[in-house]
Amino acid sequence: MSEWIKCSERLPDEDKSALVLQEGNDVCEYLVIQAAIFEGNWYADHENGLIDYDDRLLVDLWQPLSLPASF
Repeated sequence: MSEWIKCSERLPDEDKSALVLQEGNDVCEYLVIQAAIFEGNWYADHENGLIDYDDRLLVDLWQPLSLPASF
């Protein structure tokens, strides 16, 4: 598995999905979600492909998605 990468060091290509580490809530300290950068900002990936500009994510760490070789 890949190591977490600081956003200040580098970012994935635009529209390329990645796993991101985001501050959590009252239930858990951190959340790991699938997200992508669109127009310079992080947004959660959604099945319908629609982006709500009010749902921008604050992300400090990310890692590329890795699929099995047989996928």
